[in-house]
Amino acid sequence: MEDYILSSLNEKQREAVLYFDSPLLISAGAGSGKTRVLTHKIAYLIEKKKVFPYQILALTFTNKAAKEMRERVEFLTGLKADELWISTFHAFGLKFLRNEIHKGKKTIVIDRADQKSILKEIIKKKRLNLSKDRLKDIINSFSNIKKRGIILNRREILINFISSELVDLFLAYQKELEKRDALDFDDLISQTYTSLKKFPEIREKYRKKFKYILVDEFQDTSPEQYKLLKELISNGNIAVVGDEDQSIYSWRGADMNIFLSFPKDFPNTKIIRLEENYRSTKIITNSASSVIKENKNRIGKILFTNNTVGDRIIVFFGKTKEEEASFIAGTIRNNFDNTDFFPVGILYRINSRSRAIEDALLTYGIPYKIVGGLSFYDRKVVKDITAYLKLAYNEEDNPSFIRAISFPNRGFGKKTLESIASFSEEKGISSYYRALKELMDSGTLKKPKGKDFIELIEHLKNNMDSSVHYLISEVVEKTGYLKALSKKDDPFNTQKENVKELIELASNFSGDLASFITTLVLREQVEDITSETKVSLMTIHAAKGLEFNTVFLAGVEDGSLPHFLSKDDKSLIEEERRLFYVAMTRAKKRLYLTHIKEASIFLEPIPKHFLYFTR
Repeated sequence: MEDYILSSLNEKQREAVLYFDSPLLISAGAGSGKTRVLTHKIAYLIEKKKVFPYQILALTFTNKAAKEMRERVEFLTGLKADELWISTFHAFGLKFLRNEIHKGKKTIVIDRADQKSILKEIIKKKRLNLSKDRLKDIINSFSNIKKRGIILNRREILINFISSELVDLFLAYQKELEKRDALDFDDLISQTYTSLKKFPEIREKYRKKFKYILVDEFQDTSPEQYKLLKELISNGNIAVVGDEDQSIYSWRGADMNIFLSFPKDFPNTKIIRLEENYRSTKIITNSASSVIKENKNRIGKILFTNNTVGDRIIVFFGKTKEEEASFIAGTIRNNFDNTDFFPVGILYRINSRSRAIEDALLTYGIPYKIVGGLSFYDRKVVKDITAYLKLAYNEEDNPSFIRAISFPNRGFGKKTLESIASFSEEKGISSYYRALKELMDSGTLKKPKGKDFIELIEHLKNNMDSSVHYLISEVVEKTGYLKALSKKDDPFNTQKENVKELIELASNFSGDLASFITTLVLREQVEDITSETKVSLMTIHAAKGLEFNTVFLAGVEDGSLPHFLSKDDKSLIEEERRLFYVAMTRAKKRLYLTHIKEASIFLEPIPKHFLYFTR
């Protein structure tokens, strides 16, 4: 088995898999097989080191990456996914809190939409007048408080960080979460960290439990996640994998300095560089290397590849966005019968760049897909239908109650819902659903469709052990949801197709309702690209982790890439250069760089004989 695990690895990959003597930092260049190293290291721990699967913790940052890791380890070891602790940081936090802190409770996780709904209720009760933008700022302020580890229930401490008005609002918000047994996303990290810090016996339990810890995409770690991670580490039993040259999420809280300072934080850290690129041609690989070496804040690697030399990078200068877009669409159309040209990724630094490109693709009759738009799980029909399941699972979930009872229309308008909320507050009933039942039973509220609604929720509660497919099918059928979607609101049957897609998804889901609800909340926000998709449009940020035979990068010009807001900040310029590097290394065979203004300074380090200029 050992030979099988190691046989497909190059020398440096093998060294990384076999090293266990001290903390390990693997600086893995683009396309160098870092996920392969991580999953083979897990397989080696299980097969050769005889470590039990549940004694290994592997953390990453997206559900898509966690799923890929699980599948690869399953293939290498034959183990089932539920035997492995492979997850995102947030999913790990939720599992930890349910196991250790919220035992026996039906803890739910709320998303941003639910946060807004809860805060709107509180604001209304307090008769405050706040705009939508102000509400967004408040949520961000609350998020920052939790990320900083500030004690959440002490007014005298909170007042040092936010205004007295916001202190009252925050305490009311926290009280609502406790009442509903709910957690927001920040709680999943902050409460896990504070629990490990507060309860030494729990911390020691987990330190003993996990014989080895691995972290993927380590360059994307936030300070809060790093603090949590350090509470779990003992005896140098950790390997982190990432690429400082692909750190592009500082705006999301990622701190690349954590990656760079890891060897200082953990003395005797072994650093292994993975520098062989298996994805791109020599011209693309060498060009990307020449660009990124201009950055000073890095451990440093020199990418190389044994792939073919490949075509020169084409640099197109257009007079307008429309001319740039026409070049892109025309080039794709001219190669439409060349299967080797596809799939194609069209990338841009800012979303507004896509408008002209979309118009050109439509003009040339080229089908395309926008990646990173509204997630399937955020679409109205999905939120509507799953609200019934969330309410049946936890009747304290008032935001789900409001959404579920409001569509299809049952005559529960704004005034009726306000009266239910007022009755709930007067009687000290924390659940709007229970308040509705009491109002209906007493005859105070007479709504025939309200009775049907209660019967449906009770039916779902009584069949909680049934398959998720059955429960969703029951919601769709008994609510008449498809009929309620009018042709006026759904002229192209898009929403009905989403309902069918949700039912199909549920039919392939093997877990129980609790795990389905967790999956919905923690689900990846970027849609996967299907094998049928020939042309995909997206921002560079959305393209991270993807690869295409051909890449068009639009707007490679001053003000766009690098972005005009970064021009006076050296650290931001370095991040913009990393963005350019990420975009370049998405291309396997061909790379096109287009611009309509003065070409980006990032092109300057690329050897001119690697480039072909055209207009």
